[in-house]
Amino acid sequence: VQPLSKAQMLKVEYLHHLMAERLQGTHSVRNGGPTRVKLGFVDQTTFGEVVDSLWSTCHTYQFELTPPGAACILDYALPLRNEILKQLGIDRPVGDAPVTEEERRLFTVIARQDLAILEQTWGQIEPRNVRDAEIEQDKEALDIVSRDDTVILVAFQYTLGETERSLINVVYPLSVFAPVLDKLDALEIV
Repeated sequence: VQPLSKAQMLKVEYLHHLMAERLQGTHSVRNGGPTRVKLGFVDQTTFGEVVDSLWSTCHTYQFELTPPGAACILDYALPLRNEILKQLGIDRPVGDAPVTEEERRLFTVIARQDLAILEQTWGQIEPRNVRDAEIEQDKEALDIVSRDDTVILVAFQYTLGETERSLINVVYPLSVFAPVLDKLDALEIV
């Protein structure tokens, strides 16, 4: 699968800018206060570079995006995960300890909401469904493509109240885009 062209990357960026607006609305309502989510960047990089950039204990949901049936990931940076859990009434100790079963249960609701927004985002090109989303907390266990394969990394900057910015990342293998390149090329940016 060929890397995306600059024009195609701009369209991926546009789609995910719209996703950032939806995420901001959903998270602001849930948090009951000012929450800013904006698109940070979209990049083509190797999956190995993405994995290397994650915390040693990550808070990542690996899921299947259908069609085409490709494994993707949704990652919450640990400072953000901990801040969101704090908003939910769970005060975690500082550090990167894995989540407890209760924390996992609470955060899964948030991840499902965010993945539903991802489905809506893709609906502007072609309906896509998220299936089999499972949390993975060991970055070395993430396995969507070979570490040398090119992926599209979409990073959202997330600011909760006055806290420092943190990231939510979505990672797609290029195979997600191959069946819809003609539709992506035809997408009009407004």
